[in-house]
Amino acid sequence: MQSRMLRGDGYVEIVRAGAAIKALRPLHPDRVSGKKHGDFLIYTVCDDEGRVYAVHQDDMLHFTGFGFNGTHSMSAIQWGAFQSIGVALAADTFSGNFFSNGAAPKHVIKAGARMEPEQVEQLRDEYKKRYAGVNNAGLPMVLTQGLDIQEMSMTAGDAQLLESRKFQVIDIARALGVPPHMIGAQETTTSWGSGVQQQTLGFIKFSMQHHLDVIRQELNRKLFRRASPFVEHRMESLLSGDSKAEGEYMRQCIGGSQGPGWMTVNEVRRIKNLPPVDGGDVLFRPDKPAPQAEKTKDENEKDSATDPEQRDANPGSDPLGD
Repeated sequence: MQSRMLRGDGYVEIVRAGAAIKALRPLHPDRVSGKKHGDFLIYTVCDDEGRVYAVHQDDMLHFTGFGFNGTHSMSAIQWGAFQSIGVALAADTFSGNFFSNGAAPKHVIKAGARMEPEQVEQLRDEYKKRYAGVNNAGLPMVLTQGLDIQEMSMTAGDAQLLESRKFQVIDIARALGVPPHMIGAQETTTSWGSGVQQQTLGFIKFSMQHHLDVIRQELNRKLFRRASPFVEHRMESLLSGDSKAEGEYMRQCIGGSQGPGWMTVNEVRRIKNLPPVDGGDVLFRPDKPAPQAEKTKDENEKDSATDPEQRDANPGSDPLGD
């Protein structure tokens, strides 16, 4: 995912030993280039030791990104957030310098007479040494020989430094398809109620699902030559932080008054790393009694048939009775 977001493509070489897969070798995207040869893609790889070799497309997991043209994709950072990141870095550098100088507004020092360039540089150095910086904030300023100081009207508030940094964070998150509240930008959305919950579900459906589809399809296409086995992503793990939602979901999986279940009790217990139980491998159906109930009924009838007291109490069941 880092390679796809930063470079547009992610590469993993499939190391085979005959028909078996020996290893999966992640590759840096800057060291891989693809070129079409007929109907196939041939990748040129440069390893850490400087050795250059070719890899056929069937032996390369190529996780493409936005704007794939057949050989490579477009980077979301380069094409969607390049200017936003540049402005954010510049604003971060400016704010760091601004506060390191004591967060003081800029000044202009006026002289009553002409000063030589050496005197101007000396005055600037002395001013910076004595009055700039956080440790010198609040010190009284002393000017001699007709010098005067004037404060400039341009301040950090006028430049809207903080506002620009906030908007740049949102622009970068938008380019990557991440809701602002997931990276701590709470100014544009509420932190209470179902608003954040719905935005998180939207992030899974409209952002994460696209990436997972690309990864899953590429793995199934290159690693397996038949329908089974196959790779899938279990999104149920996202419910693990909400015990109420997780309990309701698993209750629906088992089934009950709402309808038949599509998971057995032991399958649900396996998700929670719990041992299986007897009679927990049968799906629940409303038109049939639970397997445990059938077992209990059969055991009761068997016990009644072998119990002497129960047999004496029911003479009709005794084959030797009158």
